[in-house]
Amino acid sequence: MSSNKRRLPIKGMSENDDTLLQVIVAVTAQLAVARERVDTLETLLVRHGVLPADAVETFTGTDEDAQRRDTLRSTLVAKVMEPISNGMQADLERLENDHA
Repeated sequence: MSSNKRRLPIKGMSENDDTLLQVIVAVTAQLAVARERVDTLETLLVRHGVLPADAVETFTGTDEDAQRRDTLRSTLVAKVMEPISNGMQADLERLENDHA
């Protein structure tokens, strides 16, 4: 995850905590944008008579739908967790080198 030069550093915050904060802010921003887009799509589909208002709430997916969603979810979680895992791995390697 790239460093955000617009955010002021927080005194005493570790590099890993800073990375975690960046991840949380980035994910929250992306979630807000995605939620707005979903709301727009749902509104347009209902407004134009393509779907009834309760179509999303009453949707029952197939096993194929569930598998596709599981793959999407796993990919997203891996992408979000990568910088956190990398930071933790770097810390572990520093500790091992300090005690070697």
